[in-house]
Amino acid sequence: MSGTSYPTHCPNCGNEDAYGYSDHKPFDVTNVECLECGFYTNTTIGQHDLETLNEQRKDLEVGEPLDKLPPFDHTL
Repeated sequence: MSGTSYPTHCPNCGNEDAYGYSDHKPFDVTNVECLECGFYTNTTIGQHDLETLNEQRKDLEVGEPLDKLPPFDHTL
């Protein structure tokens, strides 16, 4: 495992003993879990539909619109 666990501050209840975890493989991830109030964060993965992706590309001026979605590795 390439990740790191560390104590952190819960943004919900202020608990100073919440659990933090970060990793960079296969992509950047940071999660928090508080066992006092139940607050947690999770990184989720997905793929925009073609319309949303092309809207984002247009808004950020990143290339031409795509005709079809690129492949997506759902096993990550």
